[in-house]
Amino acid sequence: MIIEVKDLSQCLKEISISIPAEKALADYHDTLKYFKNNVVVPGYRKGKAPLSKIDGMFADKLRSSYLQDKIPVYLEQAFDDKGLIPLYEPNIKDVEWEKGKDLVLVVQFEVQPTLDVKKYTGLDIPYTEIEFEESMIMDTLKRIRDEQASAEKVDDGAVKGDFLRLDVTFTDSDNSPEKVDTQLSYVMLFENSYGDSFNEALAGKRESDVVETVAKLGEGKEYPVSLKILEHRRLVKADIDEEFAKKQGHESLADFKELLRSDISKQIMKRNQEHKLQATFMKLMEENPFDVPATLVLEYSRKMAEPYAQYYNKPVEELAKEYYGPVSFDIKRLYLMKELKNLISVEITEEDKENMVSAMASEIELSIDEYKEKNPDVTKGEDFVNKIIEKKIIDHLYTNNTFVKVESDPEAEEADVIDADVISDSDGQE
Repeated sequence: MIIEVKDLSQCLKEISISIPAEKALADYHDTLKYFKNNVVVPGYRKGKAPLSKIDGMFADKLRSSYLQDKIPVYLEQAFDDKGLIPLYEPNIKDVEWEKGKDLVLVVQFEVQPTLDVKKYTGLDIPYTEIEFEESMIMDTLKRIRDEQASAEKVDDGAVKGDFLRLDVTFTDSDNSPEKVDTQLSYVMLFENSYGDSFNEALAGKRESDVVETVAKLGEGKEYPVSLKILEHRRLVKADIDEEFAKKQGHESLADFKELLRSDISKQIMKRNQEHKLQATFMKLMEENPFDVPATLVLEYSRKMAEPYAQYYNKPVEELAKEYYGPVSFDIKRLYLMKELKNLISVEITEEDKENMVSAMASEIELSIDEYKEKNPDVTKGEDFVNKIIEKKIIDHLYTNNTFVKVESDPEAEEADVIDADVISDSDGQE
């Protein structure tokens, strides 16, 4: 057996195997003998037909059966000889064989990446830190207020942002779609795809008014329509004052703002910790580049996409592409952490265990005693020990590298911090 291995990438390899003609033919004869004992040939008792007769009658099936049975054997031997461990089922790219000639087999397969992590200390790590700003409190209050706004019926003329329920009649039957009469449920004025003419014709109109205009439909083609306003509603937003705060379950607006200040500050701290950790591993990946198996990334991306494919009405394969980047990063981080555990010596003390229990209890807002009562064996599990090891490794990275602050996009900061978590926390106190 002649074996040649080619590296197509760090994780993708191609192996070419050449089986000598004599060996291939001997293995083929094993398959032929099996057929002789198990197939029925007209004019012969079972197992008595000449091999040449069977070879002639079942040539295609014999070849297929031989290759199906023996290729896995050849591959296993080649992998053992070269010390290779395929991560997934090998992909057979080519098979060439004729009786009396060598069998040539070409296979591609993925392997685990080999990491050579040398640069993990003394690095300058670019890091974006979110800073608290007083405006975040008012922005959050506005978001809460807007969430609770109610669409109430109004009598004056329609303006941008109002909701209109319309009766629609297509007035040019020769060019109109199949539906002649229909209703549109609560079109938002100037916030829809029906075109400027459609919106301008409705602006200033009241309930029961009828207007003649055109509406863009389908691929943007305009159709003459008659519109009757059946119902007119407008979002009514509360003033951000003492009454508003009391409706949220707070004694005063000042108390409400103080709670939001605390909530936002906690979220900023949490996000900054996440950003710092992500920045650290991004730098490690940059300084110690390596690939991860494409099939592994694809497999986990599919799993993440599956629950949302039906919701977004997209094929899983298409939606999975949106996860390739973050999934690849997460997998690389796992590989790096595994390698860092071999490079950085960690000693676990009783104090480390107590600190970890305290952190875990704090996450779900329990005292240490309450947490231990609910989880009496928490310190005995392997996961618990791994959490401590990983924390101490991260602390080691933080201590032995320098974080360089870089300016961030203020709008991105706000979107990152002021989210539904803060709103729901505040709302839930009614």
